[in-house]
Amino acid sequence: MNLSNAKATFGLNARAIPTSTSVSGSVQIGDSNVSLPLVVADVAYSLRAIFAGGDALVVNVDTGITTGSTAWVAGVAQVATAGAVGTVTTAGNLSIIITADGMTGSPLTIPVAVLLADTAAMWAAKARGSLASNAAVSVMFSVSGAATEIVLTRKPTLSYAVPTGTLNLYAANDATLNIEIAALSTGITSDNASDVTTAGVLTDGVKIYDDATDFEGITLPAIVTRQGMLFQNNGAASLSVTGENTYTIPAAGAALFTGDAAANNFTITSAASTDLTITVIGSTI
Repeated sequence: MNLSNAKATFGLNARAIPTSTSVSGSVQIGDSNVSLPLVVADVAYSLRAIFAGGDALVVNVDTGITTGSTAWVAGVAQVATAGAVGTVTTAGNLSIIITADGMTGSPLTIPVAVLLADTAAMWAAKARGSLASNAAVSVMFSVSGAATEIVLTRKPTLSYAVPTGTLNLYAANDATLNIEIAALSTGITSDNASDVTTAGVLTDGVKIYDDATDFEGITLPAIVTRQGMLFQNNGAASLSVTGENTYTIPAAGAALFTGDAAANNFTITSAASTDLTITVIGSTI
């Protein structure tokens, strides 16, 4: 790999604005940022790890090879479906009762106004509209369906922009999820239980991008001397990084190491979902 301009850049500073009378300008606190040239570097790589939560990643920073509890389960969005039956013979209302673990107000009763002679397909469309406009429902579910169907699809708990598009994380199957149709107008058939169209599957593990390869997809040569490592936490949960010592990297935080650290294997854990980028620069001599 032919590298140029390899360097570590770091600093910690702030600007202070004086508040005294007739004093203007600003004062810098702390030294200016420093650039440390890494003159013998001939290997550089970056890998990304998205933690689903409660998982561990082990990375050998000399090779870029990841091991540990990294098995990735993509997860599946849960889907529930109810079917409308009956034509309205008396104008009035019906109720759609949604039960879901973690939903505000569950079980939540949502009224739907219906008119005389509304067919099942007509009042099902009205029910879908009422569900979609309810804040508690729409924050957790996408509402869909055709003709007489009323369908709820569990939204991802988190989404990340990744090279292939979007990586969605899904919740575990909710055994309590239910769409109940309570007929308050004649002609409509009540139904107290919806169908599980698709069971939910929890997203689990650590999703790895670009381990053990450089930016061209070529297998990395082993690093003999590490000159710099950056652990950058781009997510909303803290990370624990254990090598020779243990470091906590807060959400939206980073840890920069310069020089050749004693440890080359790091175990990284997170109790909740987060997004980590590791960049390593070193030499093969």
